[in-house]
Amino acid sequence: MKKLNLTLLIIIILLSVQNIYAQEDYLQKNGENGTINWTTQMITATGKVVVDTVAYPNEAQAELMAEQGAKAIAQRNLLEMVKGMKVVSATKGKKGRNSIEYLITENDKINTSVTGVLKNAKKVGKTKYENGYASVTMECPIYQGNNSVASSIFKNKNSRATKPPVTRESYYFYIKAKSHKQVLFPKIYDSKGKLALNFMDIYNQYLDNFPSTEQINDADLEKLRNTEYTKIIELKEDKRGNLHCSDENINWIKIKNEIQANKKMKILVGEK
Repeated sequence: MKKLNLTLLIIIILLSVQNIYAQEDYLQKNGENGTINWTTQMITATGKVVVDTVAYPNEAQAELMAEQGAKAIAQRNLLEMVKGMKVVSATKGKKGRNSIEYLITENDKINTSVTGVLKNAKKVGKTKYENGYASVTMECPIYQGNNSVASSIFKNKNSRATKPPVTRESYYFYIKAKSHKQVLFPKIYDSKGKLALNFMDIYNQYLDNFPSTEQINDADLEKLRNTEYTKIIELKEDKRGNLHCSDENINWIKIKNEIQANKKMKILVGEK
């Protein structure tokens, strides 16, 4: 009974921590064509096509053809957004090689895999018909599942899920930067300049624990700091987008193990 009560207490604490600050999605927009949402970890894109009633006098057929065309354009816009994503932070002397566009150009298997993911993108809501146009919105996940962008790079990565550890702490990676450079797989270096946590190593398409990114203001950050059982790991971002931690007391092995055991953590980006 005591063990059950302790578990319930931990659950209540974790739920209360997540609700003490206002979540603001961290978005990366591509004009009016689409958005990369690093909080929900979804990419959405829209395609629009004129409903051609001249070529197709039958209204139902005209709308169907326009819908198919809009879907194809939405998938193309998704591809353009995915190609522009950075896999890891830039490396000196290898500018441009950290993008998905470079990977699909150099590797036929990744190219085929990414293409397959986008062909299987899901339609969001119903087709909209306004002002003579058909509009379709499509989405695909960044990390979770076999049909995600990340899994198209690591198609055969196996699950390493273990029983989640019973721990009270909630971990947050806090980044204060004028212009945060979000990448698919961030890297964190410790106080000695050694690679402490490579998010590529903790990624698993079968789990839903990959750290999401949220925007946070100073007031909500202060509330979070004063919350019991909350650990905020402060990071600084260099010009290439790599993250650095000056705290010598961080147990990076524990953090890596807990993420691999399917514990959820978050990346918080401070006000610009």
